Amino acid sequence: MKIAAIYPIKPRRRDPNVSLITDGEVIFAYEEEKLSRRQKEFASQGYPTIGLHVALKKAKLRPDQIDLWALVGTSDDVLADFTMLLKHIEFIHFVPELKINRVPRHLAYAALAVFTAPFEESLFISMDGGGYGRATAMLGAFRHNLFQEIHRANTAHLCNFWSDMAHYLGFSQFEEEKLMGLAGYGQADGKLYRQFRSIISITDDGLGIFYRQMKRVIQHNLDFLNWHNLRLVNTTYSQFDLSSIPYIREVSKPDIAATVQKLTEDYVADIVARLVRKTGIRQVAVSGSLFHNLRLNGHLHQLPNVDAVHVPMVTGDEGLSLGAGLYTLWEKTGKRCARLPLSPYLGPCFDNETIERDIHSFGLKHRYSSDAAKDAARLIAKGAVVGWFQEAGEYGPRSLGARSVLADPRNPAVKERINKLLRNPDWFIPYAPSILEEHMHEFFEHACNSPYMNMAFRAKKEKARLMPATMHVDGMTTPQSVGKSDNSRYYRLIEEFKKLTGLPVVLNAGFSQYGLPAVCTPVQALEHLCIGCVDVLVIGDYVVEREFLPKEGSIGSDEESHLVAGLKVMPVVDLALAGKSRKALEVFCRLGISGDSGIEAMIQALSDEPEKKELAGKLVEELTDLIEAQKNRS
Repeated sequence: MKIAAIYPIKPRRRDPNVSLITDGEVIFAYEEEKLSRRQKEFASQGYPTIGLHVALKKAKLRPDQIDLWALVGTSDDVLADFTMLLKHIEFIHFVPELKINRVPRHLAYAALAVFTAPFEESLFISMDGGGYGRATAMLGAFRHNLFQEIHRANTAHLCNFWSDMAHYLGFSQFEEEKLMGLAGYGQADGKLYRQFRSIISITDDGLGIFYRQMKRVIQHNLDFLNWHNLRLVNTTYSQFDLSSIPYIREVSKPDIAATVQKLTEDYVADIVARLVRKTGIRQVAVSGSLFHNLRLNGHLHQLPNVDAVHVPMVTGDEGLSLGAGLYTLWEKTGKRCARLPLSPYLGPCFDNETIERDIHSFGLKHRYSSDAAKDAARLIAKGAVVGWFQEAGEYGPRSLGARSVLADPRNPAVKERINKLLRNPDWFIPYAPSILEEHMHEFFEHACNSPYMNMAFRAKKEKARLMPATMHVDGMTTPQSVGKSDNSRYYRLIEEFKKLTGLPVVLNAGFSQYGLPAVCTPVQALEHLCIGCVDVLVIGDYVVEREFLPKEGSIGSDEESHLVAGLKVMPVVDLALAGKSRKALEVFCRLGISGDSGIEAMIQALSDEPEKKELAGKLVEELTDLIEAQKNRS
């Protein structure tokens, strides 16, 4: 059975994503924003347009070969919405019969947790801020191959409280998990903790939480669903009300964050304890955006009444397509996915031929490597910040050794340097260590394997001193355990680094400039190298330096001058790739290039269709030539 799962099918929803399951095996799962290069994707009417094409291409399938389309949502207009989506992506003529399976949002969350876990039976906990419908939490048990719902919440919940407090502390709509990083710099305040508890009610069974301190606010916004007739509409949303907790103004922001963190951990731990007593099941699988909170996940793992905790590689909306696909597979066949643990490397993959062609299009100095992992380890040990691009991209928010920025964890100054290279202003967010899985218990207290980098642990004091660049101020960190069967090339890199330094750990940061989605294609990785986000790029079997080769046949060309000219043009190309054509044109004008070059049209075309990698390379070449020609004239 071939199942294509899509989220969302309505326009203008956040985090579009696509998954494809063939004969019980997950073939593809990926977020649209990584393909479109628009963070928190709302483009293309919110549909996962590119992702669906890439998924079918990777599986070598036509749309009419899909047996079932799994869709998140149960409203009566699902069929109409899906038909509109197929028309939008011009698939309607290729799908003669619409065979769809509707999956409620929180059942998709539950399936995401349960069917990616290595447990025959487990508790499932889904906590999210909402979405289709009003449900904010669902708790239950999966046993005897059946879902048993024990509790459902339809009112403001812990996730809403967490989100409101993150906004109060100055984080934006998509930055709630940064509160967790800030919490490490504070201490929980007892008085504030008690006042927070006063605005959260517990139901009689102890499983329901009602966050009741909500204030309705009306704000005027543009109606983005109606592009042809833009108008202002009234948008109602919830906001934290300080009127009953004036004491909060006397508490520092780090202490507020620490208090919110402790309260969240305590409430979820209490819910888990009650579920364990009620069902006798001691394995827990969690999902929903609340479990972006890595400290909370690590705390649950250490509870005395829990034997094991499973957190999937994706916990928020970006995992709903996979959850819907896995639920549909189970519902129609009674089976779970064929391979567990599920590999996170489910995105697009590029061969050496494609990589080499893209390197040549940029004109960068490079060499073939017979052992890319060994060469990368040597570069890291010498102090270089290395871009690491290998095989299929990771599904989910973490860089797990396929699209990563790697550095030496022994150097305490390397965190600040990476922040500068990636233009990251969040100084309080730590970078994570990737460690050989056989050393997890040696380095961390109460540890377990964490291949998805989604649990925080406390490092042992004598080990924390060996990797200061990966440690948070309070001694916590979020390691990724790397097994040889998980990612053999990345495992070998860390193994080689251990041979050179004695340390089975490398620092692993997300491969993306601040404000952009994670790198997906070779062209995007090369662009990040050109604008100085990394010192060197190890991509496929090639080591690429941030140095432009002289053009063939040029007389008296100055290699350094060519490099400088090339670096000057990269902000223009980068802005165009991000869809910011107006800003790109402004930067182009500041370069002071005279003459009718047609560059404006190229910038606009690249902004409209950023996936055209050939156009990006051509724009770099044209602009570099113009700058060098202008220098020669002067």
